[in-house]
Amino acid sequence: MNSLNKAYLPESLNLSNQQSLNNETFLGLLDSHFPLNEGSHREVSQYRVYFGSLLAHLKSGRCVGLLNPSEFKEFDGDRECPSSITLKNTEQQIELTL
Repeated sequence: MNSLNKAYLPESLNLSNQQSLNNETFLGLLDSHFPLNEGSHREVSQYRVYFGSLLAHLKSGRCVGLLNPSEFKEFDGDRECPSSITLKNTEQQIELTL
């Protein structure tokens, strides 16, 4: 199982109004910039890569992908339990360390 340990955010993402950057903050950013096609990143128990696509296993048992699958760019580590994931859209790029 993998969970979010750290996220590397670009300087262009203004978080100056955030008092503490914790996992809830990062998960909220993921939901707003890289939404899943169902559910929330807060509900994810494991991420994995399947045939070049990012899959998120929700605590409910469902397996879902990104709303925009092309936003998944790369991963490091094992496909079944990646150590990092890079997501990029037209405005932001985020690297997640799991």
